[in-house]
Amino acid sequence: PARPSERRYWKEHFFPIRSAGRVSGLAAIVEDVTEARKAQETIDALLHELNHRSKNLVSLILAISRQTARSRPDDFLPVFQSRLESMSAAQDLLVRRSWQDIELEALVRSQLPHFAELIGTRIILRGAPDVVIPASAAQSLALAFHELTTNAVKYGALSNEAGKLTIAWQVSADGTELQIVW
Repeated sequence: PARPSERRYWKEHFFPIRSAGRVSGLAAIVEDVTEARKAQETIDALLHELNHRSKNLVSLILAISRQTARSRPDDFLPVFQSRLESMSAAQDLLVRRSWQDIELEALVRSQLPHFAELIGTRIILRGAPDVVIPASAAQSLALAFHELTTNAVKYGALSNEAGKLTIAWQVSADGTELQIVW
């Protein structure tokens, strides 16, 4: 009542008042259920979003499985598993950040879990720590970083004990482009 412009939700309970076996009146209890209604609407919106994201994730997994089967049929299972682990690491990062923009450095680090002890010595990360990317781009970038890491392990800087890998990034002066050098 003190906030006439605010929408409120009420639940009414009506029951008869009896006297001498006859209904002599009607009583009502009115309960404000606005907060419960808002909470349910929030839950419904989150479930809708979760359903949407789940479908997108399944589509991405199917695409990865097809691409892996086509390009790597002989070692499908280990390659497919490592790609799914890459996606999982990116997914964990996105969930911890509530599906908001994420720091590029955090995404890069999420794709180097087996080499964390090399960061700072053989793996050098160069770039502003405040560079963020949209959540919508995280999975794709994570898979690209995973593939680049796999290639570095098989053929490049991480294929021996002496190689060094530098991963650098910078944003253009006008803020419209992100350059990543691996």
